[in-house]
Amino acid sequence: MKRDNFAGRYIVKLSSSIVLTVINAVIQLFLPRALSVEGYGFYSYNLNVFTSVVVMANLSASNAMVSKFSRKNEERGIIKFYLEYVALISVILNIAVFVLGKIQGSEGLFQGQTIYLVLLGLNAAVFNKLLTDVISMYDAAAISRFPAVIQILLKSAICVLVCAGYFLGTLDLQLFYVVQISITAVSIFILCKVFWRDHKKTYPTSTSKSVKEYISSFWVFCKPLILVSCFAQLNVIIMNWALMNYAGERQQAMFGVALQINILLSYVFSPYAELLKREFAVIAHDIEQVKFKFIQSLRQMFWITSYFAVFIIICADWLIPLLFGEEYRGAVLPTQLMMVYTIYQAWGQVTGSFLLSTEKTKSYAALTYIGIALTLAFIFLFQVPNFIFPNGLGAEGVALNYTLCNLIATTIMVSFCMKSLSQKLFTGWKIQFGALAECLLVAAAAKALVALLCGTVPALNILFVKVMLSGIIYTAGILAIVFKFPEQMGISKETLKNKLRKVFHRE
Repeated sequence: MKRDNFAGRYIVKLSSSIVLTVINAVIQLFLPRALSVEGYGFYSYNLNVFTSVVVMANLSASNAMVSKFSRKNEERGIIKFYLEYVALISVILNIAVFVLGKIQGSEGLFQGQTIYLVLLGLNAAVFNKLLTDVISMYDAAAISRFPAVIQILLKSAICVLVCAGYFLGTLDLQLFYVVQISITAVSIFILCKVFWRDHKKTYPTSTSKSVKEYISSFWVFCKPLILVSCFAQLNVIIMNWALMNYAGERQQAMFGVALQINILLSYVFSPYAELLKREFAVIAHDIEQVKFKFIQSLRQMFWITSYFAVFIIICADWLIPLLFGEEYRGAVLPTQLMMVYTIYQAWGQVTGSFLLSTEKTKSYAALTYIGIALTLAFIFLFQVPNFIFPNGLGAEGVALNYTLCNLIATTIMVSFCMKSLSQKLFTGWKIQFGALAECLLVAAAAKALVALLCGTVPALNILFVKVMLSGIIYTAGILAIVFKFPEQMGISKETLKNKLRKVFHRE
């Protein structure tokens, strides 16, 4: 398969992400309705808990695989070792969860679900993580088109299932898991088979090491990250257990809606962050290139994410009932809070890509411990009943935890990276406040204008119409700002003019 340059790979990734965002939006439009609020609460609980369990069990080996394979594409043994490792931990996890489910008194961990449903939830998370890792394997080899096509086909198949199940009234959580796992497993098989075939053609004499050597190599990379990864994921598990235990499945469903919107937006910025892992690894020897790429990435990621997230914050009271129904109106505030988290999550992925790809794993671990400590403290403050919040804050408490921890930890991490690259700390603050202030002002003005129009023309007072009009006005305003001040996104005016000339075929 053809290798692409960074720009080409990003265009492919971005295009596929837009398609995937639309498909996932349709899935999340019907899935909460098809499963009911309670069923969707169980789905959200299993998704969050078991995703964390799988990531914890991985011990950051996936990051090591991407970093090492990006540097040595000819070394097929890296991939073989990693896939064998994943297969081993998957078997261990299934056995562990099955045994745990049979122990008397463990029912509270699974919130009354059957062991069969719990195992399905676990394996859904296992195969989702493996799919992500296999796509990262392609990214490390600078190949993006084929996995993008497979991803779209996979999500399309799941989308058809959910829509059909909703309209026929036959979809339940068990059936959803079975079909999702089956389709994902087939996709992984195809991706691995094609990759292995093409890699053998490209590198017929590919190098390899012994299992012992790979264990040693991966251990050096992963050792500083193991504890921090385990603590971080354990916090997520505790957070979701506390939400389910103290607030119930309805509040879990409200947070699930907010989290799914976050996941939808991640399809916009995560592909860029994933590509950066290889980019930083390749140019790590050239500090000037690293400086330029880091600052440019911060600017672009913050602006792109803020554009979407701020609009959702301002219009959440219209969007949530429109997308999920009136019964999910309780998700408005959690969604608004999670959008703030989303903005800084994008920045966190840039800094994480930089630190991991340049193998500054000790620094990454040390900085991440700050977020872990804050998360644990906020669980007891916002979720566990206490003298300040006697009933806890439910879904809003979890969202507030995510937001505050990520805002503080990411700001510290960005500052550290700036200092390590001999950049002014003020640059990071300037990027943040400029983008946020402009997006907030334009979004608020757009909504106010639409509200005024709806008061004048009652026929326009329809949720869908209000959201569409607000989005159009908001987008026009943001485009005007970007065209006037492209430097805010790390693009010079001349570069922007050249790109526009190419788009419109002007000489």
